[in-house]
Amino acid sequence: MKKIILFFAIVFCSGPSFAEFESEDAEALAEELRHYINVTISKIIELESNQNPNAKEIDFSLEQINEEKHELGLVLNKGQRVIAVTPGSLSDKLGIVSGDILKKLAIDGVEVNHRAKFTMKTGASIDAKIIRNGNSLRLKDTISGSDFDWQLKVDSYVLTETNDENIGKDCGRLSVFFKPPEAKNYYPVMFKQLNSKAISLGRTNLKVPPGKHTIKLHELINSHGFRIRRPFYAKGKDIDINVEPNKTYYLAAEFDSSKRMKSKGEEYWKPIVWKVTERECEL
Repeated sequence: MKKIILFFAIVFCSGPSFAEFESEDAEALAEELRHYINVTISKIIELESNQNPNAKEIDFSLEQINEEKHELGLVLNKGQRVIAVTPGSLSDKLGIVSGDILKKLAIDGVEVNHRAKFTMKTGASIDAKIIRNGNSLRLKDTISGSDFDWQLKVDSYVLTETNDENIGKDCGRLSVFFKPPEAKNYYPVMFKQLNSKAISLGRTNLKVPPGKHTIKLHELINSHGFRIRRPFYAKGKDIDINVEPNKTYYLAAEFDSSKRMKSKGEEYWKPIVWKVTERECEL
C-alpha cells in the first residue's frame, strides 16, 4: 500500500504567530489549538486509509474568512422608534437603546435599510443618526474583528492507477487549491482542460508526468472595481508549464484593472504560476 502524504497549511490572516503573543495564557491556548488540529487531521488520515486502500494525498487549508454576516439587531415600530435591541448585536455595540428614534443608518457611508442583514469586512464603519429624549445624536463605530469565522478546505490527489512497471515514476503537481494573494492582484482560477482533454468540474489538484503541459484555465476574479460582464462563451486561457519532478505549481489569474472593460479576448487577465514548491511525488 502506498503511504498517505499530508500537506497541511493554516493561514492566520490577521493574528500573530505563537512567538508574538504577549499573553502567556493566549500562547498556551494557541498551542493547544494547534495540537488539537493536528490530532484531528491525523485521525482523518487514519480513517481514510482504512476505508480506501488506494492511498490519497490530502491537502488541508484552514483560513480566516474576512467577511462576516452581522445582523443589526433592531426592532422598530412604524414611527422608527426602537422597541428592542438584540444583546451583542451591532446596534447594542453602537449604543442604541430602547426609546431612541432612528433617523438614518449608513454602512461605509452608504445608507441602508435597518431590516437588512449585512455582510461586512472587518473594519467597516457604521454610522447612525438618532433622536434621544428630544436631542439629536450621531453614533459611530467600526466593525470589530474579534468574532472569527473560519473555513476549512479539504481536497486530495487521487493516485492514478498504474501498471507495476510504472510504480515509482516521477511526477509533478498542478494546483488551484490554495487562494493566491489578492494584494498582488492574483485571483483564483479553475481547471478546464489539460493537454486539450477536459478536466472534471471541481478538481483542484492534478498529478502529471514531468515535461511540458498545456493547461486551460478559467478566471474566478472577484475584485472591487471589476465591472465587466463575463460573456457566457468565455473560452478561458492556456498556460504552458514545463513540469519538473517533485515540484508543485500553484496557478492563478493576474488581474489588470486598467483593462477591466476589455472583455473581448479576456484581455483583463492572464494565467500565471504564482508559487512553486518542492514536494516528493510518485505516480
